[in-house]
Amino acid sequence: MFKAKKQSLNPDTMDTLIGEGTIFEGKITSAAGVRIEGQLTGDILSEGDVTIGEKATVKSSISSRDITIAGIVHGNIKAKGKITITSKGRAVRQYKRPFFYH
Repeated sequence: MFKAKKQSLNPDTMDTLIGEGTIFEGKITSAAGVRIEGQLTGDILSEGDVTIGEKATVKSSISSRDITIAGIVHGNIKAKGKITITSKGRAVRQYKRPFFYH
């Protein structure tokens, strides 16, 4: 009856937010950016950027364009671009790509 219009998402936009105080278990697949401020257990696959906030705890394999870690990540991290770990960020396991400490 009604046909949904297909719209492609811009990978430079942020379309998924797991807020502080939220606990999420499962896989996130996104054509745009993802920001985690709460707790996540599961994989993240994003065509955009992934940001892990200062109060976030993530047990996940992350694959995206660029990754910024200000919280805690347990798992494999793979970026097409750069991985940035801030002074408050911590990554436990392995990562593939150049990374920068701030």
